[in-house]
Amino acid sequence: MSGLWKSLREKHEKWVMENIPNIGDISDLLGRDKSGKVNKGSPLFFVMSKLFGKQLASKIDIVSNDAIKLRQKYAYRFFRALSPLYLNGKKLIKEKIEELPKDRPIIYAVNHGFIEDVMSTIVMSERHAFFLFGSLPNFFNTINGLAFYLYGAILVNRRNKESRNSSVDKAVSLLKRGGNLIIYPEGVWNKTPEKLTLNFWPGVVKIAQQSNAMIVPIVHLPVKKKIYSSRLAALDVSKYGDMQTALEKLRDDMNTEIYHLIEKYSFVSRDELKEKYSKLSDCWENLLKKALTKSENITIIRWKLPEIIKSVMW
Repeated sequence: MSGLWKSLREKHEKWVMENIPNIGDISDLLGRDKSGKVNKGSPLFFVMSKLFGKQLASKIDIVSNDAIKLRQKYAYRFFRALSPLYLNGKKLIKEKIEELPKDRPIIYAVNHGFIEDVMSTIVMSERHAFFLFGSLPNFFNTINGLAFYLYGAILVNRRNKESRNSSVDKAVSLLKRGGNLIIYPEGVWNKTPEKLTLNFWPGVVKIAQQSNAMIVPIVHLPVKKKIYSSRLAALDVSKYGDMQTALEKLRDDMNTEIYHLIEKYSFVSRDELKEKYSKLSDCWENLLKKALTKSENITIIRWKLPEIIKSVMW
């Protein structure tokens, strides 16, 4: 059976490379393990790649007008109703809710650092929006991919220049036809112990400038069994002369609000650290490992390093 399975997998991988556009290597869809070896993929890979591989094509209007309207009518309410299941027992607390712009398309720009930030963003958005989705191994190998497709997603292969460029055109087309968009401008999870956010992908501003969209920042802070979230005032990037200035303004607004949430809600005591760890680095590595596997909070330590160091050295 293992020989048959291997043969089927190799045959399908060959089909993928011949038929799915804008991929350079099978690892673009399967990912690699820590040693650099290509993952074998899940059984879902056979189905998902057949059904949705063509979504990576450079064709601009990959999402039809009917698909946009259908998702706007049903998807938000359906997934919003399911939010308790996807929040994994955590309570979402709305710290700040600014008014959404009217008569302009919206790009929600969101910080990225834990599993539940996807559903937290859907709840905080209060309007349907497609995800600009670049985690292809997750899309093609897990049931999450089907959920993202049903809710609405524009796929992008971050390793492929043609795919990156066409994703901007697809996003602009979507926004001009009445859709909204969710972008994680950091591109990947923020796994650093000291940065509020990673450097932002400039495409978020480029897309807004080309589509006359407003950027609405959303930030989340997970603390134990609670998620504190803020939706900030919309940013009109057309008021800025260059892309970099607008990008810095967006990141500064989001970092400021994250820091406000940290000051108000994040706390860790010296006694909590002394129970298990002799070094801060060991504590961080353990929390990061848990966040990646069980979606436990990693932010308590990340944003309290100065206080922790001070208490340990005292």
